[in-house]
Amino acid sequence: MKMSKVYLVVALVVCFNGLSQQRVAVTETTLALGFDQTAEVFYSFAAGDEIVFNMNMVQGKHIKAIEIVELSNNVVFSAFKASVIRDKRIKVRSKGLYAFRFYSSSLTNRVCRYRIDRIPSGPNTKNFNTNWKWLTMRDTIYTPYQQDSLTGYKNINYQETVKELKSTKLEEIMLFEKTQTVHSYYNENISRTFLKVDLPKVYNTSMKEEQILAWAY
Repeated sequence: MKMSKVYLVVALVVCFNGLSQQRVAVTETTLALGFDQTAEVFYSFAAGDEIVFNMNMVQGKHIKAIEIVELSNNVVFSAFKASVIRDKRIKVRSKGLYAFRFYSSSLTNRVCRYRIDRIPSGPNTKNFNTNWKWLTMRDTIYTPYQQDSLTGYKNINYQETVKELKSTKLEEIMLFEKTQTVHSYYNENISRTFLKVDLPKVYNTSMKEEQILAWAY
């Protein structure tokens, strides 16, 4: 009787492990890429899931680059010039969104077929929905600012000084008057006289301003 109970427990454990390792198909599709073209697909996975990725070429030698990225920017797998990828497994530590990125730099079209499966961690996440959508979230962050506004006004009297031209005059001033001896060209005494000229002084006050506009001699 005791041996029967032991066999029953062992059978239940084996059955549960078999269910937890059962693959759930996420997608299986064919992808065509032209020159310098990138394609991305996005799927969400539950915490504890195991992603299983397979890819093989249908047309062309290889795909230039393949990346699996845990958003926002954590590259968990990358392959360069990949022609075949078999059962690449990636453990999902926490619930999140993953991007599968394909890039081709070939001048000719490249066609590959890929399949994405997930292995749930248990029966609770077996029917997890891998579809996703963007949600616009609004937070309470605000930017303080100041705005000037008119709350009252008053008249202020002030005086302004306006300058006007009252008069102009032309004035002749005698610089010097004397008899000057001028020697001939062949005389050893050179005829040369220096004259210092001082311009008329101008007087400026808070109520009067004078300026010399021109002078000549």
